[in-house]
Amino acid sequence: MLFVAILACLPSQAQSDKGEMPRSVMADETKLVLNGEGTRKKFWINLFDGGLYLKEKCNDGMRVTLANEPMAIKLKVTSELVTGKRLEENIRSEFARVTNNQIEPLKARINALLEVFKEDIVIGDIFDLVYIPEKGLEVYKNNSLRTSIRGLDFKQTVFETWFGNDPADAKFKKGMLGSTS
Repeated sequence: MLFVAILACLPSQAQSDKGEMPRSVMADETKLVLNGEGTRKKFWINLFDGGLYLKEKCNDGMRVTLANEPMAIKLKVTSELVTGKRLEENIRSEFARVTNNQIEPLKARINALLEVFKEDIVIGDIFDLVYIPEKGLEVYKNNSLRTSIRGLDFKQTVFETWFGNDPADAKFKKGMLGSTS
């Protein structure tokens, strides 16, 4: 359930047909298009809506995870169950899971990410994780840059939690990768 609410920075150009996620966003000078969107659920409760933005559509989760090119994830909080404490627990758990408990090289960067969630989180908050190769992973809350974390390895680990071979939520992964089946 990593990053139950982690993205919302980029200005949108137009709304999607569902009205949930913008059709495109900008990452620096690069226009990214909505690849797919999904709803992260725990049991029957919707926690957040998410959208994946890429330069070109792609339904291969590992390709997205490994790519060193601009991309973004936008998350909109839809439940009061999303709290900073729960996010911290989930983020730590997911990083430990995808790295086989080898988090030491990422520890300082994980802590920098967790700082974003120390403020109150409310329904409607939007978090954006924007990866720009020269800058790293920029994390926004409600269009305000909160941190920038360098390293392709860090971006890859974050994206693996959602799009890797063993994602936290397979249905969410499918939606974000543009698959409806």
